[in-house]
Amino acid sequence: MRRGTTGEDALNRLLDTLIDVWGREAVAASLNRHAQAPINLPSARKKAGKARALKSAVSLVEEMEVDAIKREALLRLASAYDSGDAFPKVSDGRAFLSAHQKDAKNVSDRSQAFKRMLPILIEMSTKGLETLAERSHHSGPTQLEPISNAIREAGESMRGSQSAPVSSGPPDSEPPRE
Repeated sequence: MRRGTTGEDALNRLLDTLIDVWGREAVAASLNRHAQAPINLPSARKKAGKARALKSAVSLVEEMEVDAIKREALLRLASAYDSGDAFPKVSDGRAFLSAHQKDAKNVSDRSQAFKRMLPILIEMSTKGLETLAERSHHSGPTQLEPISNAIREAGESMRGSQSAPVSSGPPDSEPPRE
């Protein structure tokens, strides 16, 4: 709050903004509904005694509006994520976020990681999601190539460009020597 303004002044400015956007009748109707609803103040005992309930990856996907085919691929990945089969460590989620240039510093658990991964996953192709679901159950350097390929494919589909295919192994033959 600015110096010299009271809480009532701030409230009036907020109400003016709401009225400008929604109209007087809509704001009044909403205020009436809120006035009739019981006031539920969180008690100190509830706050101290219970941790915040985190939603499962599957429930986060179920709440989203995406086409049916992509939803199925997302649900398979989310189910594997919830069971610990996909991205089994929080560091796997951080690595995925970092590979997509997303902030992963404050990710402290797998639930947070999936929530931050979801916008990236939505943009991926269905094929990329399926590949990621099939191959993301391993952690460690020996299984990073399939995940890297799925991420690269997702990046290509998001950019809408085709890049030269990357070889997944050593060349079949050496280049000719002169």
